[in-house]
Amino acid sequence: MKRVGKETTKHHSPSIPITEERERERERERGWSGGGGGDRSIKEGCPIGFLMTTIIFVVVGVVASVSVRLCCNRGPSSNLFHLTLIITATVCSWMMWAIVYLAQLKPLIVPILSEGE
Repeated sequence: MKRVGKETTKHHSPSIPITEERERERERERGWSGGGGGDRSIKEGCPIGFLMTTIIFVVVGVVASVSVRLCCNRGPSSNLFHLTLIITATVCSWMMWAIVYLAQLKPLIVPILSEGE
């Protein structure tokens, strides 16, 4: 982009530095949109991968809770302790996965590639 007064004219010469407007055009061509990452937003609805994996975590947590209840039946306080450990481990694992997944879905910082890439 070459500035002439207050108006801008388009040049595709590699010697002219890339301005913010040209950088936005390049991001749109690549499918990026500023700091928002892609065309999808979380407000549009959860992606199917997020919901399916959440359901898988719930199923794994329920199966683990039932198997511990059946296999390690040592009394009411011990059962409660085992159940608390299983639920805590399942929820913490799901939260770690969800944070990583959502960070990739909606990145705060987008990569800036050079002209050759």
